[in-house]
Amino acid sequence: MPNDQGPPSPPRHPNDLPHPAQELALAAWDLVAAGADVAFHARAPRAVLKGALFAREHPRSARDVHPLPDGPGLDAFWPAPQASLCPVLIFVHGGGWAHYRKELYTAVAAHLVPQGWAVILPDYTAYPRATYRQMADEIAAAVAWTVDRLPELGADPRRVYLAGHSAGAHLTALIGLDKGWLAPHGHDPSELAGYIGMSGVYDLMAAHVQWNHRRPATELLQRVFDGTDSLRTASPLTHVHVGAPPALLLHGATDPYVPSNQAASLCQTLRQVGAPCELRIYPDVGHSDLILDPLAGKDNRLWRDLLAFAERHPGA
Repeated sequence: MPNDQGPPSPPRHPNDLPHPAQELALAAWDLVAAGADVAFHARAPRAVLKGALFAREHPRSARDVHPLPDGPGLDAFWPAPQASLCPVLIFVHGGGWAHYRKELYTAVAAHLVPQGWAVILPDYTAYPRATYRQMADEIAAAVAWTVDRLPELGADPRRVYLAGHSAGAHLTALIGLDKGWLAPHGHDPSELAGYIGMSGVYDLMAAHVQWNHRRPATELLQRVFDGTDSLRTASPLTHVHVGAPPALLLHGATDPYVPSNQAASLCQTLRQVGAPCELRIYPDVGHSDLILDPLAGKDNRLWRDLLAFAERHPGA
């Protein structure tokens, strides 16, 4: 049959490629994405290997499940049946809203599932294939999928925690604070026992000013967030309200990309409305190593603080 539409346009993003070319292209895409973030590629291999081995050997999982029929997949891992229902962590990866995949962070499950947690790792459609609105909706769908299937996971509906790193921290904070994202999926942030943000961007207006000397970063913000007029609406800080879920904010003092005052500002604003918030600024930690060193087993402070936070906030 003749092709009346002319030759196909080249893929704009490696996710558009078929397997197995997609795997090689995504690896190259992620390498370019990191740019000056050499720490990511210095630390990532050990964490990725740990996660891959766990995923291959763990018998209780669901891989590449699609909460939305035309959306990205998620991976779910859960422990053996226990005497009591287990807590759940929904962890969303970062990557500047434009890069990385859930498989890079399977080590989150490798660490927590043996301790009796269920772990959900959603993907989301990255820029340039999507803006933040689609990303947030896809993650909200993953949260709804999780809450709807808690009995299958052997999980406690009172102990569902939402977490993310970097751009993932921004997107999950937005979902946890702005009720408009979960509402179309039949759920509400009040169903969350807590929110855990790692190296997150919570005030996009401040970030735009902070990054004004980095033209690629400010251009990315404008494109991902549909122009500067949307930065306020897309900022989790804007949606802080009475009754917000308890929050734990983790940040590195030496983060060269996202200043720790992003976390400090959100925590202060939450406390002003009476929402519980704990802030941990690690003095010797940067951006990617905040999550990658714990995943590689080199720094247990993040796990210690996360588990202690969950014990202090076991849900209603």
